[in-house]
Amino acid sequence: MKSSKFIPNQISKILQEFESGKDINAIVREHGVSKATFYKWHGSK
Repeated sequence: MKSSKFIPNQISKILQEFESGKDINAIVREHGVSKATFYKWHGSK
């Protein structure tokens, strides 16, 4: 299985940006994450 290029702290900070009101499109573009991966992280909190 391929390991993630993001550590748990990075994932947490990305999710906090979304919860603070930042646009999903801006987040995935800045961090190089697909929307599918973002929603997988968001759903597994």
